[in-house]
Parts: sequence; C-alpha cells; structure tokens
Amino acid sequence: MSTLGNQSVQANGGPSAGVRDQHATALETRAPQPSPLISYALRGLRNCWMQKEGRWSHIYHLDGRTEPNESVPESDVFYSLNVLLGFARISHLDGKHGFDVPSIFRQNVALVPKLNSPKYAYGMALWAAAELNLDIPPETFAAIVSFIEDRRHWKAFRAQDLGMILIGCVESARRAGEGRWASLAGDLFEFLNRYYSCSSGLFQDETAGVRRRFSSFASNLYLSLSCYIYGEWSGNQAALSLAKNCTRKLIELQGPQGEWPWFFYTPAGRVVDFYEVYSVPQTVMAPAL
Repeated sequence: MSTLGNQSVQANGGPSAGVRDQHATALETRAPQPSPLISYALRGLRNCWMQKEGRWSHIYHLDGRTEPNESVPESDVFYSLNVLLGFARISHLDGKHGFDVPSIFRQNVALVPKLNSPKYAYGMALWAAAELNLDIPPETFAAIVSFIEDRRHWKAFRAQDLGMILIGCVESARRAGEGRWASLAGDLFEFLNRYYSCSSGLFQDETAGVRRRFSSFASNLYLSLSCYIYGEWSGNQAALSLAKNCTRKLIELQGPQGEWPWFFYTPAGRVVDFYEVYSVPQTVMAPAL
C-alpha cells in the first residue's frame, strides 16, 4: 500500500478501509429520506402493526383503550396486502421504513384462499405481487388462478371484486408478458362492459338483484380505475371511455364542499346518500383514481 497525501490507497488502486468507511457514511447522508407525508403514514402504520400476527390491523380505535388494534383476520390480510402495494412506491427508501416487505407479503398472501377473504383480495394479491416483483407461493398461486379462471364465480362478483381482479390480471400480464393473464384481462373487461356499465356513466354494483341498481363511491372508483389501467395497457378505447365517463359523472355529483357522495341510484345517475367530508374517500380513494 502506498500513501498519497493523507489518503491511503491499496496496491490495486482501490481505497483503503478507512476511506471506504468515509465514503459509505457520505452515501448514507445523501441517501433518500422519507418525505414528511410518508413519515406520517409510516408512523400510523407502526401503530397499526400487530407483531404477533405479522400484519396490520383491520381497524385502529382512537378512544384510548389499552389495545387499540382490532383484528378481523380476513380483513387484516386484505388491508396488509393493500399496505404492501403502497410500499412498492417507496422502494427507493431501501428498507428505511423498518418492515420486512417480502416476509410480510409471503405470510399474508398465503392466507387469502384459506380465510373467508373478500374476493377482491385475490386481485389485490396479484396486484401487490406484480408491483413488488415478488412471487406468490405456488400452492396459493394455484388456488388464486383456479378461482379466477372459473367463470362460474364471475356473476357473483361485486364491482370492487371485479375491478381489483381485473387490475391484478393486467399487472400480472404486464409483468409476465402475453399469455394467461392477458387473455383473462380481456375476458374480464368484456364481462364488465356487458354487465356493469350503464348509460348514466356510473357503474352497476353487481350483475343481478336489487343492489345492482345502487352503487357506492367504491363501486365506481374501482371499476373506473380498472378500466383506466386495462385501457392504457391494452389500448382499448372502449375501456378508456367508460372510465372517463364515470370520472366526469363522479365529479359532476361532487358536493359543494368537495365531499364525495357515498351511494348512488345508478340508472338515473343521482345521489342517494351524501356522507360528510369523510376521510377515506377524500384522502385515499379519490386520489387513487
């Protein structure tokens, strides 16, 4: 090793351990840091984290009780996969959030077919896996594929089920290339267009029954989002038109203080029930669309 000034250099021209340490410290100093908004969200997620169960809670109570986290396993699992989908957007933080994302994903996605999970959890599992670039365990993957490919299930889909499953198929096709997922996505969109679209611009909530004519903000949001994602991926203009028409209608029906209606009579395109300025649609669902 020779010495140049006060910097030690190894014989092969590389920096010494001391210089490497200084360089690493400098890199750490320059490494991306969470924004104030992301730090705020992460603080909330740490409060909702249930260490024993390895997932986030269904609900966090703000009334001062000793254990504020309420667990509903099938719902916990869905929300945990939803949270992990969000972690895909902060991968640049390189683990500074303190959660082992791959481990949490594997543990929770394996529970989707085993619990009485809502059907939209199947779509969320595919969507999160694609965004995180993680593989679903083989047994779970086979169960999810078997469920989605069985057309007998489709007519029982609520709007949120269909929307999230369609998105999951598109993102899986984007990751894996043309094949099973691309074909399923095309068939699911045709099914959506046939049974859920409405001349009012809003979407129906299901294929039959009384509730078909009454849709929620969530019904319209998830089907619009799925049509945007499918349409942009496939170039399908009919899908983009459905999404744009619904988005315009939702904005037209927005309240005077920016509040989003929660319940609609779909055929007439009118509001049945207004919530007050409710935090979930205002800060999460509407911005997602």
